[in-house]
Amino acid sequence: MNAIVRYQRILRTREQQREVVQKELAACLESEQQVKGTLLDLEEEHLSALERFEETSGQGLSVQELWMSRQMVQVLEGKIESSEEELERLREDIEKTQSRLFECHKEVRVMETYMGKLQDREKSLREAVEQRELDDFGGSAFLRRNRDETESI
Repeated sequence: MNAIVRYQRILRTREQQREVVQKELAACLESEQQVKGTLLDLEEEHLSALERFEETSGQGLSVQELWMSRQMVQVLEGKIESSEEELERLREDIEKTQSRLFECHKEVRVMETYMGKLQDREKSLREAVEQRELDDFGGSAFLRRNRDETESI
């Protein structure tokens, strides 16, 4: 019985670890969605900045104005590149977290299987003890009856 209680605590700990990793995965997936949204917004902004740059470049603007327009496009390109790197890092984190979650699931399944075997063994032992006690009780009742019958003869 002691082993069952000990392993139940271990199982609860493993389940809690699995829940923590599941929450980490959910947070990573949410961050990924946010970065994807930001990346889409930046790409749209980049396209419109490029269109404005192309439109204004043929209108006889000063070099400084053209330079400022081009700087805006380059800044957006840098932000896009940074967001893409962040997205790649998040995807790697998601992959690692999914791997850890798989391992946690596996550990919980192993512990559940072992707990089931321990509980089955404990049940078998209890049933064997109970059967022995019933046999002893039945045997002693039989002996008493036989003794009473032989004494009455």
